[in-house]
This record gives sequence, structure tokens and C-alpha cells, in this order.
Amino acid sequence: MFLDLARETQKKAPTMKEIILISDETHDGCHSFFEMIKVDNKGTNYLKGSDIDAETQVALLPYSSGTTGLPKGVMLSASNICTNIVQYTQPGHYPSLSFENGREQERFIGVLPFFHIYGFSLIMATGLYHGCFTSCIPKFDPKLFVETIKSHKVRLVLVI
Repeated sequence: MFLDLARETQKKAPTMKEIILISDETHDGCHSFFEMIKVDNKGTNYLKGSDIDAETQVALLPYSSGTTGLPKGVMLSASNICTNIVQYTQPGHYPSLSFENGREQERFIGVLPFFHIYGFSLIMATGLYHGCFTSCIPKFDPKLFVETIKSHKVRLVLVI
């Protein structure tokens, strides 16, 4: 849905090396997330080490809600993000359990924008960390929202 915008962004941001699509469709110059997660890794060259400083270099630029003015980009390092996930996953804090030890997989709905810290941290990052199934819808539409909850048997809804 946002491929054209991602390609325009890539032209303006030379450090954006790849576009990864979470889609069954294939497009020239893009990688498929579903191909990347296959078990067979023959022919895959993994990075060995990095010059990235996880404590100080920006890994994510989510935007604030603008409650004190215009929305602002917030520079987060990989260390910030990991620490935040650890905070959310403390017993009694996060309403979901990890998909392990025979537990049933949690089922979320992702309607909050992932460019905002709430959608990114609580739904996407922590959901991935716990192995949750997340059904994403591009924007809030009441009918689609209820249909998605019913069809995917969503158990947990995180909204503002």
C-alpha cells in the first residue's frame, strides 16, 4: 500500500538500503519478509559484526502525539528499544504471555500506527518478542475492526 512512498523515501535517504514487504506480492527491487523467514538459509550471507553503537546511534525515529505542540521525532537507540521491551514484559505489567511452554499464542489487532511509540512498542515490538499473532489493519474502520476481531479471534485489543 505504501510502496511508492517507500521508494520515494529511499531516493531521498541513501542510507535506506532495502525495502522489505510484508505481502504475498512481489515487486522489483524489494525483498519479501515471507521469503526471508524461511527455514532454509542456503545462500544467505549474514552480517558478522557491525560498526553500529547500540547505545548512542539512532535506530528508530517514532513521532510524539504533539500534545505540547507539533508532533516531534524522538531519536531512540537499539538499547532504548530493548530496554523498553524488557520493561513491558515484566510480570504483571503486560497483559500477554509469551508463546512458549505450551501456551496458546496471543492474538492482537494492530490498528494503532507503528510510527507512534505506543503502536510500535506495545503492539509490534513487544508482540513480536512474545511471539504474538498480530492482525494489522491500515486504519480504523469500525466494521473492519469488528470483523477482524471476530475472524482472527483477537483476544487482546490495545487502543488509546
